[in-house]
Amino acid sequence: MAAQIFKSVTSKGVRTREVQNAESKRDFIDKFKIPVKEADAVEYWLKLCKASEFYPKQNKEIVKELTLNHDN
Repeated sequence: MAAQIFKSVTSKGVRTREVQNAESKRDFIDKFKIPVKEADAVEYWLKLCKASEFYPKQNKEIVKELTLNHDN
């Protein structure tokens, strides 16, 4: 799970940088959708960690913050 979280987080960062280089408003919108999907993936993996008995519950606050930011 840690590898999947790392992949999702780093991909989100790269995709966000790509958004900054959009060539048009439509290109910006299309490119912006990808990091949003990556953020959803991070949320998914963190929720799995939260539900797992094998992972520490320290990420509870991270999931809560991510969920609050996602709802805005």
